[in-house]
Amino acid sequence: MKLKFDDSIRIVGIGLVAWNRLGPEQWLKNYSIASMYKSDMEGLDGTPPTYSLDNPKPISPVNTETLIKTSDFQDLLNTELPGYDMLTYKPVTIPNELSNRKFLMVDPRFTKIYENKVEFRQKFSSTLRFPDYSVISRSDVKLDIKYYEELMSGRQAIVIQDEMLGGGKGTFIVSSFDEYTHALARLEKMSNHQKVVVSSLVPGARERSIQCCVTEKDVYTGPLQRQIVAHPDLANTDLSEGDKFSGAQILLEDQNTRHHDEAQRVARIVGSDLQKHGYRG
Repeated sequence: MKLKFDDSIRIVGIGLVAWNRLGPEQWLKNYSIASMYKSDMEGLDGTPPTYSLDNPKPISPVNTETLIKTSDFQDLLNTELPGYDMLTYKPVTIPNELSNRKFLMVDPRFTKIYENKVEFRQKFSSTLRFPDYSVISRSDVKLDIKYYEELMSGRQAIVIQDEMLGGGKGTFIVSSFDEYTHALARLEKMSNHQKVVVSSLVPGARERSIQCCVTEKDVYTGPLQRQIVAHPDLANTDLSEGDKFSGAQILLEDQNTRHHDEAQRVARIVGSDLQKHGYRG
């Protein structure tokens, strides 16, 4: 399908780091990126203009919503990118200082359920399969060895996930008290969300995903994808604020397999529910 875009549209992708806002420049000639941290992509062929803070001040929690509330970043947007519409990865609360600017976001009523790892499990627990899990209030999580051992319950490893953080930022595989301590420290820095999901680790799990498009008439699914997670050449794994998700591979050998069939089944269940509630996209 050929798509045509209005070349006059001016959009800026906003994020903590620049690399994971790449992509729209393939279709939009007037696309730029605004990030908290300096980019190492500047000057490379094919990359869009990137605007970053020279000396970013610490923010807490470290996320896009907090970033756009800072006067330094607001000044950057107003000085370097006047007239640009804002594209954020997830919905944010728009501060009064930027109320005159247009933000392009998914309706928050969808993200509160479908992107929330707690709400999503509870909504689809009768139709989709999940590893054994429990939901714990962040205020109940303790940093001591006895609580950690109770949490492990004799398991070799567990997965701890922030209820809302995406891109792998809030997901931690924990098999030791040191890793548990590290996970809680990063969550404290990045998130003020109220709940975490603690689930059993599935041994030998495959990182697979599928894209889905919901239209008025039907739910369409794409090929099975092998997710690339925390690749050292594609993601700065030392930077907790950066996404661990690094892209995907599409291989012929993965298509029309039982894993592909299962991914399509799941996508159609979730997509049909989104369609029923008026979502398109």
